[in-house]
Amino acid sequence: MDKETQIISMLESILERLDTHGQQLHEHGQILTALRSGQEHLKAEVDGLTVSTAKEFGALKEQLAEQSASMAIMKDDIWKNRADIQRIKTTMGMS
Repeated sequence: MDKETQIISMLESILERLDTHGQQLHEHGQILTALRSGQEHLKAEVDGLTVSTAKEFGALKEQLAEQSASMAIMKDDIWKNRADIQRIKTTMGMS
């Protein structure tokens, strides 16, 4: 009976370890689930920032294009005005 008692105590010891390992696995599973949901939340935030940044960049690009067109028009107007001023000066004998 001594061997039977030893075997039973060994099995009980193994069962305790299995229970401890099962609890640890459960805790680790909960931690991993929390990490995964946190990562998903951060990814959603980053995606939202990317979309808003792209919208802002598009708006800035559009404004820059409008300003560039305005500058080209102003350049043409300035050259025309200079030509007109030079013509008037020549006509009046100022140059």
